[in-house]
Amino acid sequence: MKKLLFLLFCTGLGLPVAGQRWQIDPDGGIAWRPGNDTPHRDHLEMTSEQISTVLRWVVDDRGAFRVERSLIFPLLRVRPNDTHASLMCRVATDIPSLLAVNTSASGFNASALQFERVEKIVIDGTVRVFSQWSFNAVGAGYEEVEHPAPVLAMERTIFPSLTQPALCERYLIRNIGSQTLEISIPEFSQIVTTPSERGITGGYVIRAELLDAGIRILQPGDSTVVDALFRACRVGETLPPADVGAELRSRREFVSAISDKLVLETPDPVVDTEFHYQDPRRLHACSGWRMLLRGYLGQRSGRIRQPFFPNARIRHRESIGTQRIPPLRPFHEC
Repeated sequence: MKKLLFLLFCTGLGLPVAGQRWQIDPDGGIAWRPGNDTPHRDHLEMTSEQISTVLRWVVDDRGAFRVERSLIFPLLRVRPNDTHASLMCRVATDIPSLLAVNTSASGFNASALQFERVEKIVIDGTVRVFSQWSFNAVGAGYEEVEHPAPVLAMERTIFPSLTQPALCERYLIRNIGSQTLEISIPEFSQIVTTPSERGITGGYVIRAELLDAGIRILQPGDSTVVDALFRACRVGETLPPADVGAELRSRREFVSAISDKLVLETPDPVVDTEFHYQDPRRLHACSGWRMLLRGYLGQRSGRIRQPFFPNARIRHRESIGTQRIPPLRPFHEC
């Protein structure tokens, strides 16, 4: 992300930037359309009230997207109870690989999605990845095709819940082929329970899951939505009902509120855009993702970026830890 902001800054100054990828998207946000500049890897931090995440992602030389999620839960404390004592884990679960496609009118002979080709990545307060998928043939025993035609378009949207300890992912899948497709969504959950002696309040449960399992029938042009959640809680706690659609609306309303109430206007639209899309991150640590917790607890709080405070007022509530945060030091002293 720092590289991205540097590219935007250099572009605003009219400086030459070799291999520039990111452009201001007319539909909002900043966008990269992969071409001959792959493979490419990057990372992006996103933070909300009860979760921080770092998305470490890559578009490989075949044009496929892969992501590893670093999840930080600052209210779930581990031992020793110091600055870095958040519950943390990395999850690389590949959600599209769990889905299967069946084109057979009788019986059931499904195939995994293959040959992803990323068309565009957009950062607009969420991370959105637009790609197309195809497969060789349904089931075993079919001859392979070197470059099969795409049959599915996918838009995945990744963002943190505004108030819950959850990273949300929404997959909008559309049939762009000429055949009727059956999309199989499995019952899937991935659960880790931490040892109770390592937590300040006992053990914790980290859970990754797909919602609304079943089979969806897609006629040509039809679409469906698949939701995934990555959450954590204390052992014995009940996680609240999941509604990724409502979480996405809340996230977009929050970003829109920032756009309306916290505006930088300069003669340079690149600088304005850089400022605008820095704000939804809300907290940022100079020393990387392991420093994110300091922003919550007010320790070494000079590492908190100024946009946190206007955003807290926009939310009309006192955000976590703000009552403990002393006046900021100049950013260059971090």
